[in-house]
Amino acid sequence: MFGFAMFIGIISSILDVIGVDILLWGYPTKLFFMVPPLFPADLTMIPVIFSLAYHYGETWRRYTVYVVIISFLFSYIIESFFMWANMYQKHNFTHWLSLIGFILIALIVRWLIEKILPQRN
Repeated sequence: MFGFAMFIGIISSILDVIGVDILLWGYPTKLFFMVPPLFPADLTMIPVIFSLAYHYGETWRRYTVYVVIISFLFSYIIESFFMWANMYQKHNFTHWLSLIGFILIALIVRWLIEKILPQRN
């Protein structure tokens, strides 16, 4: 499960930096100009919550349901809260694109982990 969380954290961090660089979204409040303020969330909250889905979603069907629910919460609830708190701004990006992105990342990472690592118990 550590490998799964590590992949999720790295991918979400890289995509966050790319999204800011190509002006899909931005962060109006920054402590350091070169680090996005939600970088800690990319390395903690997102990997931990998706790891819970990985742990409890033993079958692909159950895992996919968990991932869709979590992705909806991140895309529509948590991102909206951060927008309301003026910590996050969407420029050329919508909630549904974020939803699809979270789902695809979680599904691809599980598929990769299952191809790389031996079967889990």
